Amino acid sequence: MSKNRFVAITGSNPQVVTESLYAMVQEGRGYPDEIYIIATQASQQKAIDGLINQGHLRALEQDLGVPAAKFDESHIRVVTDEQGRPLKQGKDAASQQILADFITREIGYLTADNSFVLHAMLSGGHKTMAFYLGYAMSMFGRPDDTLNHVYVTESFEGSNFWYPTQANQALIGKNGEALIAQDAVVELAPIPFVRMAGNVNPKLHHTMKGMHYSQVVATLNQTKRGNVEVVVDLNTSTIKVLGVELKYTAKTLALFLWFHYRKGRVVHADRDLEHNKEYPIEYMRQYLRISTDSRVCNSFNLEPEDFTFETGPIEKAKPMDTAFLQTQISTFNKQIEAMLPHDMQRYLCISNTNFSRSGGAKYQCRSHTMRQPIKIIESNRQGLLGAPRVEDDEV
Repeated sequence: MSKNRFVAITGSNPQVVTESLYAMVQEGRGYPDEIYIIATQASQQKAIDGLINQGHLRALEQDLGVPAAKFDESHIRVVTDEQGRPLKQGKDAASQQILADFITREIGYLTADNSFVLHAMLSGGHKTMAFYLGYAMSMFGRPDDTLNHVYVTESFEGSNFWYPTQANQALIGKNGEALIAQDAVVELAPIPFVRMAGNVNPKLHHTMKGMHYSQVVATLNQTKRGNVEVVVDLNTSTIKVLGVELKYTAKTLALFLWFHYRKGRVVHADRDLEHNKEYPIEYMRQYLRISTDSRVCNSFNLEPEDFTFETGPIEKAKPMDTAFLQTQISTFNKQIEAMLPHDMQRYLCISNTNFSRSGGAKYQCRSHTMRQPIKIIESNRQGLLGAPRVEDDEV
């Protein structure tokens, strides 16, 4: 017989845990063997205080006459970034990738053991976290896993209500009215969701559980498509592929375009690199398709006015140095490796294939080998030489 796991997101009201568990038992769904909570750092202590220190969870279990579930502070999973730093609130745009990645990994972990059925609650936390939880359940949910929302009589919201206790617990409602905890109606609403796990190769599905959220999305999109379309939009300085948008500075995106169009798609970072004046000319031709920021031109002893797209001032150009090349390659690859599945990385990453004969690295991009050619959307913001007037924010 399968055991049960319960997972919920808690924000300022950890009561969603006891409310949901109470409703599960009342509706004959049983009581979980293990309880997990996903919380930001700001809501972690509220969950500890209410459920553990004040004893509301154990009181619920005693009132219901059920065995105590496995739960302690280690089961309160605080959202952290890749460096292990806890996320305080997660209510700004910069935090969304962290939230998505963490919730995806946690649901992947909780569904990895097939001896447990997972019951997830959408109530609690802020709306974005609930969305990621629901989507992660679609990614990893198995046939018996459930997704639910809990509803409580409205007058009890905002009070110190945890569940309908057996004792006549008196409460003060959010509008100042007198309430009795036993009078509350607590109900679960099952949320139907698409289970995608059964449509993915089991080995790939297992691998997905260690991926970032965007990598999982891209992988699932990739399984539904034959020829994958890659779109490079010079208006927004982005690469769009498999439903994922990668944002770059003009300087970094131009490097990819340089590799993509360059004859042989190979650049030698050897002893001759810092004497080669063709490299900066080739690179700047691509850069000027995106931006006319004179600072980047100046770094190669050039001006935007020096150029046409057919010719360039080769003699006055300052050669590209190794640090510039390697920094831009690293910056470009970092997003590809973090956000796209491995099958796409081998096409788009700029890789060091081996050492060249003259003693340096040899870099190459295989974007030209994709079955469907990359689509380039040219800029419609006309500036000098047909390029947009966009400042490059990293020079």
